[in-house]
Amino acid sequence: MEIGYKQCPKTKKAAYSKLTLWHNDGTKDDQPINASTGREDHGVMVKLEQELDQHGVKIAVVRWGKTWRQAAISFLVYNPSGPLRIQNDLCGATINWVESVVPTAQEEVNFEIFYRFPSFVGLDTTVSLQHIENPAFRDEFSDAQAFSIRIRSVF
Repeated sequence: MEIGYKQCPKTKKAAYSKLTLWHNDGTKDDQPINASTGREDHGVMVKLEQELDQHGVKIAVVRWGKTWRQAAISFLVYNPSGPLRIQNDLCGATINWVESVVPTAQEEVNFEIFYRFPSFVGLDTTVSLQHIENPAFRDEFSDAQAFSIRIRSVF
C-alpha cells in the first residue's frame, strides 16, 4: 500500500513524498528467489522529496526503510549551469547506508556522484562514480570504487 502527497510544493512539477507499507508471503520452501530472501516479511519505506528553490531546480530527497534497514540522502540539480549543459540533464550526489539482511555481512556506506543526460528522445544515460565504505560481503578490503554507465528508457 502506498500513500503519496506533496508537501510544500513550490512548482507544478513538485514530486510526491511517499509512505509505502509492504508484505511478502515468501516462497513455498523458504528458499531465496530473485531479490527475495524467500522468508515471509513486511516493512515500511518513507521517501520525502522537497524542492529547495522557487524554480524546482534544486531538490533534496531523503529515503528510509525498515526491514531492509537502509537510508539515503540525495541532492539533485536539474538543468545545471555550465559549459557542458544539455537541456533536461541532471546532476546529483547521494549518501546511502544499508544493513544487509544477511547476518554475517557488514554495514555498508556508499557515496555517489552522477550525471544524467538525454542521449535520444526517451533514452537517458547516467554516468556515476561511487565510493563504497565497508563493502557488505568483502572482509579482505575496507573500501572500493565503482564507475558505472546506466541507460534508462522512458516511454
